Order: sequence, then C-alpha cells, then structure tokens
Amino acid sequence: MIFECENVTLGYENKIVTSNLSFTIDKGDYVCIVGENGTGKSTLVKTILGLIKPLEGKMNLKEGKIGALAMDVYEDEKNYLRKDLKGESTGDAVFDQLISREDVIYTAHTAFYTDRAIFNMIETTVENLWEYGQTGSCAHELT
Repeated sequence: MIFECENVTLGYENKIVTSNLSFTIDKGDYVCIVGENGTGKSTLVKTILGLIKPLEGKMNLKEGKIGALAMDVYEDEKNYLRKDLKGESTGDAVFDQLISREDVIYTAHTAFYTDRAIFNMIETTVENLWEYGQTGSCAHELT
C-alpha cells in the first residue's frame, strides 16, 4: 500500500462535503474518482495534493509519489485554456497554486463529448501514460 485514506471527512469552513471516506491505493493502481456535482471529487483531490486539510481523519502517502492526477471541471475554463498562465493570477488561490507547479498540466474537460469519444480519449491517455512511465517518452508527446 502506498496511499491510505482513513475515516476522512472533507469540507470547507464547517460545511461537510463527504464523510467516513476510507480507501487504500496499492503500487501500480489506476484510480478514477467519479461522482455527481458537489459530492467532493475536487475537494478530495485538493486534500490528496495537500492544498487543504481534511476536517477529520488521516491521509498518508506511505511511499513513493503520485505519478499522475487528473480532475474535472473548472468553472469558466474557456478563459484559461490555451494560455500560459504561469506567474499570473486567476483570482483563485488554489487554482493559481496548482497551475504554478511544474508537475501539473491543465486541459479542457470532456463533458459534452460522446461516450465513444471520451472512451477513445481515456484509452489514448492511459496508453500514453503507460508508455511514458515505461520509457520516458510517448508517441503522442507534445514538445
């Protein structure tokens, strides 16, 4: 086990988003966080990244590092796509902190694509991540 989440309650300023969350991640696992709007997906990601603290419980990265992390959706994303935002303020401190990191790539979300298009994008992305993880480069790498 490389990551453990134990009896975690997530939220902001006494507003609980989700509670009693427990899971583990083993080396080599691929994890997908899925849920309705407002169920705590983004809050969970921010907590895993250490940008916010859980209201209760423990999250521990036992060993190694998180190899990749993707999340969806950022409001008014069209204002931020295809722009180099490094060093600029968007007015959102958490988003600014994320995009200032060298290990974060910001891309558009896929809410209005067909199921087949999304499947193809996910399949290609996972293949690219696997190839990059094994070789240090991939066929679809942007330079």
